[in-house]
Amino acid sequence: MNNEIKYGDKLEIYYNLHKKCFSVRHKGLVVKHLSDTEQLALSNVKFVVQPAGRAKVLREKKKNVHAFVRGEFEGFESTLEEDIYFQPFHRLDYVTVNYNPYISDKFQATVDEKVRNIEWQPQVLFRQGKVWLFNRNGLSWKMS
Repeated sequence: MNNEIKYGDKLEIYYNLHKKCFSVRHKGLVVKHLSDTEQLALSNVKFVVQPAGRAKVLREKKKNVHAFVRGEFEGFESTLEEDIYFQPFHRLDYVTVNYNPYISDKFQATVDEKVRNIEWQPQVLFRQGKVWLFNRNGLSWKMS
């Protein structure tokens, strides 16, 4: 990816509406735009929504960068490997995360047929234009 990014570095990732992909920020600078054929993993992940930015979106009806996922860099693949965690991706139990400032002030996921607010997760995968949470047994969902 970028030679300056190392395992454990803190990254912020947001969806770039103009480029229609995820933008990766490191130390305040965009260092990568993820294509749909690339994947990136973060750990110790916090889902951040800046209230003033969301208020501006609601007031002006125009989206801006005010929500992102912050975590520690775990790994990057330039191709979509079929095997993740030693199993085919399609066999693992993942849920996707969404954020819509017009609906909620939190990131959300549908888990067990319920929409839940997401605040923190131990690990997140960015893949094919989506944010994926690994929904394994015993996963401690920190939701409100």
